[in-house]
Amino acid sequence: MSKEMFSQKTKPIEGSWMSIQWNDSRHLYWNSVTAQYTDKQWEAAVKEVADIGMKYLIILAVGIGGKAFYRSRLLEKWEIACSDPLGVILRAAEKYGIRVFVSAEWHGDWPTLEELNEPARVKNRLAMMEEVAHLYGDYPAFYGWYFPTEGYIDPLFPESCMEYLRTTSSEARRLTGKRPLLFAPYYTCKARDHNALAKQIAGMDIDIIA
Repeated sequence: MSKEMFSQKTKPIEGSWMSIQWNDSRHLYWNSVTAQYTDKQWEAAVKEVADIGMKYLIILAVGIGGKAFYRSRLLEKWEIACSDPLGVILRAAEKYGIRVFVSAEWHGDWPTLEELNEPARVKNRLAMMEEVAHLYGDYPAFYGWYFPTEGYIDPLFPESCMEYLRTTSSEARRLTGKRPLLFAPYYTCKARDHNALAKQIAGMDIDIIA
C-alpha cells in the first residue's frame, strides 16, 4: 500500500477522555497517584496531550460521590493535592491549544437508568451545571459539555435516557448557548431498528455522538 493510499484511509485520534478520580476497581492504582498531582503535574498532563497532536479533552466527571473536583459551594472538595484541578486543566488547555468538553456530572454517584430522572437528582445535576458554568464558563478552553451517563442502545435508547438528554441539553443551552454537546452511548452493537434509531437521534439536541 502506498503512502498516499494510507494517508487517505486513516484519520488521527484527536482527543481523549481524562479522569481526575474515579470510583471503580480499574482506577485502583491510578487514583492514589492523581490524588497527589500538583497544579504543575496536571498542566503537564494536558501538555502531553497537545504534544502528541491531540486537540480535544473530555473531562469524565467534575465530581463523584458527593465531592467535587472544582471550587464548589454545593459540594465538599475531594481530598487531593490540587485545590482546583478543573480550573488548572482549563487554563493549561488554553495555554496549549486544547478544547475541553466539561462533564455535566456527577453530584452524587453514577445512577442507574431508573434513577436518572428522579426529581432530586435532576435538581442537583442542574445546580451543579449552573455552578460550573458560572465559575468556568468564561474560560476560552471550555469548548462544550459532555453528558457522561451512557444510555445504552438495546436495540433503541430507553425513554429514561431520552428524557435525561432533553433535560440536560436544555440546561446546557441555557447556560452556554451554542457550545457543542457530546454524548457517548454504549451497546451500539445491539442497534437493530435503524430507522427508529435514526428518528431518536434526530430528536436529540446533541451535536456529537461519540
